[in-house]
Amino acid sequence: MLNVVETASKIVIAHRELGAKKSEIPEFQKVLEMEFSDKPFLYTFDALNTQVESLNGIEAKGKRYLAKVKGNQKTLLKQVHQAFEEESAKENNTILEEKDKRESIEGNKWVKERLSF
Repeated sequence: MLNVVETASKIVIAHRELGAKKSEIPEFQKVLEMEFSDKPFLYTFDALNTQVESLNGIEAKGKRYLAKVKGNQKTLLKQVHQAFEEESAKENNTILEEKDKRESIEGNKWVKERLSF
């Protein structure tokens, strides 16, 4: 049985029965097609369901997720590391740009004060 649980209330809001030969992954992807709420919420799931197709489906709906990625998911793990490095670089550039602006403003202020008669 694949259950969708609303964590605050611990109520099962949807479920899919897994037969003896059914895989959890396609059933999970069917669950992702269901609409549970028009309010923002966060999908969480174990590493088995961390599949590129599932993640892209969640993003396409404008929803958020918290996914577990294991070492044996090499391609996805590499993409996750790359995404974090890119975001970190963007953040660092923003911080450096702000620092440069502050130093420039403070430097100009110092020059104006020194040149004032």
